[in-house]
Amino acid sequence: MNLPSILIAAVIAVLIILAIISVVRQKKAGKCIGCSGGCSHCGHSCQCHSENKK
Repeated sequence: MNLPSILIAAVIAVLIILAIISVVRQKKAGKCIGCSGGCSHCGHSCQCHSENKK
């Protein structure tokens, strides 16, 4: 591998790590991961937004 390939691989690895950290933080905060708010077609809306239905 040459230097540009190593740098690109490092940048991609950092982006993946940041994405994983973001998902873990959202999950710990109780947020629905990947939810856009349009629950009419979602099969998991009752599990995802159960706190709003109380």
